[in-house]
Amino acid sequence: MADPSIIYGETSGVLSGHARGEDTQLLGPYPDGSTVVGDAYALLGHAVGGNDTVDVINGTAIGNAFTIADDARGGDNIINVDPIDGESAWAYGDAETISGHGSGGNNTITGAVSFSNTLWLFGDAQLLTDHATGGDNTITATAYSHSAASVFGDAEIMSGFAKGGNNVIDAAGTFVVLYGDAQSMSDHAQGGGNILTGSTAVGGLQMYGDAYTISGNVQCGNNALTGSGGLGAQQMYGDGYTISGTVQCGDNTLRNVSIDTSTPTFMYGDAYSLEGHAHAGDNVLISGPADDWMWGNAAIIGPQVIRGDNTFVFSPPNGHDQIMDFQPNKDHIELQGYSFSGYGDLATHFQDTPQGTLISFDANDSILVVGVHQLDPGDFLIG
Repeated sequence: MADPSIIYGETSGVLSGHARGEDTQLLGPYPDGSTVVGDAYALLGHAVGGNDTVDVINGTAIGNAFTIADDARGGDNIINVDPIDGESAWAYGDAETISGHGSGGNNTITGAVSFSNTLWLFGDAQLLTDHATGGDNTITATAYSHSAASVFGDAEIMSGFAKGGNNVIDAAGTFVVLYGDAQSMSDHAQGGGNILTGSTAVGGLQMYGDAYTISGNVQCGNNALTGSGGLGAQQMYGDGYTISGTVQCGDNTLRNVSIDTSTPTFMYGDAYSLEGHAHAGDNVLISGPADDWMWGNAAIIGPQVIRGDNTFVFSPPNGHDQIMDFQPNKDHIELQGYSFSGYGDLATHFQDTPQGTLISFDANDSILVVGVHQLDPGDFLIG
């Protein structure tokens, strides 16, 4: 007997061969706890899912099928989830699992919660493995009034030779976590070039350009992160939190646009920790009006890691910023919009302190170059 809590747009069976799913609209309303699937239980062979629209309140929305495998591919789906009454909602752009040479569509997912509800949004699936490919997904999430949202550009887990799409994620709320591709990437997985925009007024914001944990021979994408924090902690990681193995990091751009100076923003060009034989990226970190603590590559770097050439960009007002891992004669400090005539003029603002070189612009704006007591003209780009 079919599970009455699962609603299928076409069939509870399998679409296989060269079958193509219909473009179905599943708009409900459905009972709390329902799982709504755009096409079928599975897409196999060379089947193609429809371009489905799924709308769920308290429950789970799946764009095409529970499983996409072989050479099947998902459609370009539109999914909306809006949990209420302290409940949670899950959205999977195409499927729960994509394997073989299966691929996800270019999906659009929207979720909104408030009053202690929770969102889980996956651009393609929970698992991408084998040679699966994620689509170029667009995900928008809002989670206010003590609510939380976790957003995954492609999947929670990417392994094998899985490849992520070029995803666009925009999320705001009380507690928000953005993963450009996945929470975990391993083996030979490849990240996309993702664009992440996050903001929080209170609570916390965490942004990972590719994934939280990255290991093996992963190739990270070239990501762009823009964050705005308030009273809560804001943390931005260009690629991931922990990176090991022979991972190739991306060339990332991180920008802080926060104006609240009550809590510093932590910006890591690649990761918090780089270990093994990882190859760091050449990253650009752009300070905002609030206080920024900036690591061009990582806070912890193993002895075999190849470091990148990083650029730290400042313009007035920049707050009281700190560069934690500056490499003289390799990295650059770029100053835009200041009135310095040249390096000699700038050097009059240097002060050697036990913590490093302090560059003071005025009472509210400065840069501390931690652990560095000698800066030369070649370390600066003055605009």
